[in-house]
Amino acid sequence: MKNKVTWLTLLDKLVSSMTNSSKRLEYPFNRILELVDAPSSTVLNLALSKLVLEHKLEVFYRIRSPLTGAGIKEFRSILDIPETIYDDTADNYFAVNIEKDVETIYRAPA
Repeated sequence: MKNKVTWLTLLDKLVSSMTNSSKRLEYPFNRILELVDAPSSTVLNLALSKLVLEHKLEVFYRIRSPLTGAGIKEFRSILDIPETIYDDTADNYFAVNIEKDVETIYRAPA
């Protein structure tokens, strides 16, 4: 039980720092998982989903170039991500692989 409280406390502190920052801080899901040391990605996903529903965080999905790693485009819904996209950092089109090319990002609401 103590471990659960600890990671939730860390998550709360992280969200507070994101909200109170003069910069618009954003964190990928995997980085949040590392920072708060949640017991699993599943429980962290549930906690983050709750924060999004409560309008304490926003979520968006960034497509990264498989060749350069640069961010190409962002989407508010995973359902809006196209099957193929133009990668202007590599000057070509590629088929988007949701598991490899899409990064889930969280930030405080504007």
